[in-house]
Amino acid sequence: MKSLGGDEPDPQQDRQQQDGVSHGSLHHLNILRSLALLGLTVVLACSGPSPTEETRPESWILLAEPFDVRGQSEGADIVGAALSRSIASGLEGVRNFDATVSNGDAARATHRLSGTLERESDAGRLQVELRDSSGAVIWESGPREVGTDFSGMASALAQEIAEGIGLVYPSRYPYIDDFAPGERMAASPLFVGLVEAGSVGRTVEENAELVGTFSDDPAAHVFHAWALMLAWDSAPNENTLAQLRERLIELDHVDPASPYDDMIRAYIYRSSGEPGQARVVYSWVLDGTELTPAARAWALRQRALASLQVGDAESARRDAQNAVDLDPSGAGNHIALSKAHEAAGTLDEAAGAARHALALASHWRHHQRLGLAYLRAGRFAPAIDAMRAACDLGQSQEACANLSVTLGLAGNSTDARVAAEYAESLSGTAWGAYNLACYHARAGEAAAALSKLRRAVELGYADALVTTDPDLDSLRSLQEFQDVAMAIEERITSRRRQSSSIFPWQS
Repeated sequence: MKSLGGDEPDPQQDRQQQDGVSHGSLHHLNILRSLALLGLTVVLACSGPSPTEETRPESWILLAEPFDVRGQSEGADIVGAALSRSIASGLEGVRNFDATVSNGDAARATHRLSGTLERESDAGRLQVELRDSSGAVIWESGPREVGTDFSGMASALAQEIAEGIGLVYPSRYPYIDDFAPGERMAASPLFVGLVEAGSVGRTVEENAELVGTFSDDPAAHVFHAWALMLAWDSAPNENTLAQLRERLIELDHVDPASPYDDMIRAYIYRSSGEPGQARVVYSWVLDGTELTPAARAWALRQRALASLQVGDAESARRDAQNAVDLDPSGAGNHIALSKAHEAAGTLDEAAGAARHALALASHWRHHQRLGLAYLRAGRFAPAIDAMRAACDLGQSQEACANLSVTLGLAGNSTDARVAAEYAESLSGTAWGAYNLACYHARAGEAAAALSKLRRAVELGYADALVTTDPDLDSLRSLQEFQDVAMAIEERITSRRRQSSSIFPWQS
């Protein structure tokens, strides 16, 4: 059984756990200050020369008190602590500002950060206060409408607080954060797109218009390049690749110091089955660019996922834990940590990290990740509950097909068939068809399994895992299966060949 299971930029190779049991599963950008006034949340990656900043004479010890979260029955403590710690980490990362985040030592704290979040489903109202040692409020935000993008919100608030107390943020790049197919990749009405159901094309078009309007702003080129990258990843072809090369060359011209060509390069490497190269490039970004805590967390998370692809579970776990420590409000960081723990065999921790992600955002992929963690641990009852929640919430063929496999593994063949038939009725996806192939193979239905596997290939499946997946062991001796596996290998080779031409001007 294979699944996406994450909420981050995930190419095909990124969408699995390399364990033979379960596999699977932009921020926001301050193009111009006026866009921020439209409600655009900004996350910041710092680079380049620093402007003048106030150097504060005192050193701060900032106590990040867990925010009071109301209206959320489960995981309120997780959300409250994650929000407070992420905002404090953003302040800690401001250059020329000596601030240390206290881990609960109230006696030594010189300042306290507190807040209240009133949450209702995926919406809410947030109010934040910063007090000095006497208890006087030195900065506060009025109540504001918020969604579930806690990582972006925390970084934006860190910037507001820093500027509100007399500091100036360094020059910055937009930070591109949590993305998963079917989730929002940007918040501005100029380039909102849902990358599912054919809307990749719409996203590319809107970002092309953005470049035309803001041709001198590197951020516009970054988002157009990112949209083209996603379009290529979903349907590799030379035309999209040529457009991507052109946009990256222009980005390099507009802003030679931008790290985003390297980030896109690493994404393409991972999508093309070259995670070792991806790890090298992500390391360049981490070592060679000054990043805000949230941005560094994103890069660490991506390197962790690449490490999982090469079987380095310990490095993956270390990077994912560092990402969570830097940005605990980013659900994708907890998802990466769950995957890393699962690969390392620390299964209770894998489930715990998935529950943290669910507390931050109740997305079907997070339910699915929790189900996969339980399944790996042999805990069928909670695995079925989590998979059923993923199927009900997402109405995704992938999730519902995963439910059928889970039910089958638990010995409930009747409900497994019902779930598989329901998955069949949903819009087809590559991983949905693949998971159905796994269900039929385990049920001893070779003809149906091969039919679904061919359908997965038609829908764009390109993952070498097909050659090692134990769910498909009953098919391996069949010539029809070997033919499909060869077609998948040819597609993977083609993707690698295309990816090697994306950065022809770089040595």
